[in-house]
Amino acid sequence: MSFIMKTIFQKMMVTFAIAFCVLCGVMRIQFAHATDDDFYLLTVAATSFRVKSTAIIGSAGGRIRAGAAAVEFPAAAVPDETVVQLERALPQDDFSDANDAAYVLDIATTHIAQDITLALGVPGEADGTGLVAVQSEVTRSSGAKETLPPVVVSGVVQGQRLAAVLPALETELRADAAGPRMAQPRVAYKIWHLRSSGVSHGSTARFFVTCPTRVVVMEPGIINRILEYAEQAYALLTGMGFAFDPQVNWPLHIAVSYNLKPGVNGETVIPLSGKANQTITLNRQVCVNSDLNTLRATIGHEFFHVVQHHYDPRSAVAIRNTDVFTPYFFMLAEASSAWFEARMLGSPTYVSPVFPLNDFRHAYGLESWTSATEGQESGYWGSGFIRYLRDIKGSDGFLPELWQAVRAQGTDGRYSDLRALFDCFGNRSVLAGHWHEFMRKWNTATTGYAGWRLPPSDRTWYFNTSGPSGQIVQGTQPFSGRKWRFNFGSLGTSKDYFFNIISDSNNLTYTIYKEIIISSSASTFQKIADLSHNAPHRRMVADGDVYAVVVSNNGTNLFKTTTQAGLRVGQVGTNSMFCRDVPNDAVFQSGNKYYQWRHATGGYLVADETYFDDAKKNISNTSCYWYESGNKQFYGTWYSNNNKRSETKYDENGLAHEEDKKYYDTGILKEVYTWDHGHQTGPFFQYYQSGQTYCAGGFDNGLEHGEWSYYDDGGGWLYTCTYSYGALVNCVYPQEP
Repeated sequence: MSFIMKTIFQKMMVTFAIAFCVLCGVMRIQFAHATDDDFYLLTVAATSFRVKSTAIIGSAGGRIRAGAAAVEFPAAAVPDETVVQLERALPQDDFSDANDAAYVLDIATTHIAQDITLALGVPGEADGTGLVAVQSEVTRSSGAKETLPPVVVSGVVQGQRLAAVLPALETELRADAAGPRMAQPRVAYKIWHLRSSGVSHGSTARFFVTCPTRVVVMEPGIINRILEYAEQAYALLTGMGFAFDPQVNWPLHIAVSYNLKPGVNGETVIPLSGKANQTITLNRQVCVNSDLNTLRATIGHEFFHVVQHHYDPRSAVAIRNTDVFTPYFFMLAEASSAWFEARMLGSPTYVSPVFPLNDFRHAYGLESWTSATEGQESGYWGSGFIRYLRDIKGSDGFLPELWQAVRAQGTDGRYSDLRALFDCFGNRSVLAGHWHEFMRKWNTATTGYAGWRLPPSDRTWYFNTSGPSGQIVQGTQPFSGRKWRFNFGSLGTSKDYFFNIISDSNNLTYTIYKEIIISSSASTFQKIADLSHNAPHRRMVADGDVYAVVVSNNGTNLFKTTTQAGLRVGQVGTNSMFCRDVPNDAVFQSGNKYYQWRHATGGYLVADETYFDDAKKNISNTSCYWYESGNKQFYGTWYSNNNKRSETKYDENGLAHEEDKKYYDTGILKEVYTWDHGHQTGPFFQYYQSGQTYCAGGFDNGLEHGEWSYYDDGGGWLYTCTYSYGALVNCVYPQEP
């Protein structure tokens, strides 16, 4: 045989041998799952063909292998007859740019009650710490899937085999297996090896950090800085009084990744195994020596989330799965963590960038969000309020108190961010007062906090010589607010203007300010007065004046109830101060002690104001009429000292409707009647001049009906009588001591 033919023949034989080995390998993997060929485990990872293995694992435990991977199930790890599949897949580059093959472990149950062990062939790896990335996915009995971000898991390399543990699943997740079998509940793990050449790591007793080696080369010392800042966050939070050591499985893993979403500096991941095994992922973009403040703030922010999750009374499943469960405490979590960034930096002037970026949330309630994203945005903005409350409390101990109030809600499940704040401050009215004062100061740049910008106005109204009236109505929710700006220009001379609340809700507080110009580029706001419903505030306004009205919900209604805030502004004598529906084309008339406005074509009254004095400074009574019909809509009277005497509303047919209020000459509410289209039906209240309730009862079509309770001037109960359509049934008195 010639040399050339011999060479060709040898190559053919080698090719045939390789093909034969590959074929045998495929058959071996598919039909002989219990083999212990360690050499095979170490070498098969280098082949390019796809490998897949299926096994049935019982309560006695078992093993499954595919390619260079093997998974060991101890006894009682999974239920009997659990189908398990291990399949080779493509790796990802979340934590390293040098990965070996990946594997997907699919387990046809969510009831994994014991840790399971992973063994992976890692050719060329030295003995010591080995790393794998794990991405978990759970398919629930409803068919819904929950995919978690990948995390880094450390193991031990010995003899070019890496052994790592996949922890048991938490109890709440296992309970899902007992649900209706609309689909087979199952857990899947995608696992890929992170080569030591691609990933560097470092550790302390409490933290373990992994970082792509190329980042370490570009940013020398970055791992040590991450560890330093994590230990600082731990020291600060424990120093404040947070206790979480028994609940955390140290060391807590922190991984640097290239694959976080743009703009996300970091994230905290709660794995399927529960809160104890949380991890933190940092965006590679913040792991730079040129901006260590951002890195330090991010680590503090994310580690505080780890701590908060242990104070959250809900399960990890509920916290993590915001598509299924309401994201309670997201607002407080982000508000607290954004505030904590300043503590991490030791800077009283630091302002988290997320605070001004989300200040548009001031117009929404702190608990009026409906999604996790809105809850986070509310929290970023709410961090300013947390800072304000912390300063009122005078100690960082306020934060542990707040999260203890969160934890205490686990007793009844009535979860609420605002409820935690109420409990921390004792009652709702105290907190509401702090909120309104905060909104006042924030909207007028008088908080005293450096770096807080003057927020824009929600609405701006311009007045000139034509003097149009301005009427603004906007919805507000508990712990939200509005700022309305009024610019007066080209007036010619000073004119008498009014500011009057046209919303009669007791849940809103209004304050008027005047802008004071300091320089061409700076101004401040001077408080003028708090406004009251149907008690117009009158001002002589000069050309160029700017006024602002801040309105906020005082928190006395439900957590998410929208209240309409309404304000009417206009020139006295030209515009009606009290009647909101008077158009600018109404015919205006002025006489001795009165103003009147008539329908432009119908000629009937649409509004009138009568005064005690010729100068028309002291209002006596006013009437508003439905514009289209001319029927009475509102009637109000005043005492000669300018305090309200009475106010009554009417429906479109001119019949008394809704609340009818009477006042003492001191301005204190005296009586409240309720009307239903001309019939006295609904609650009735009488009050002492001190403001305390004297009696509370109700009418049905003009007849006393139901319970009527009476109280002394100190609020003590005197007795209760029961009526049935005007007839007294009985009375109950306190028992003799």
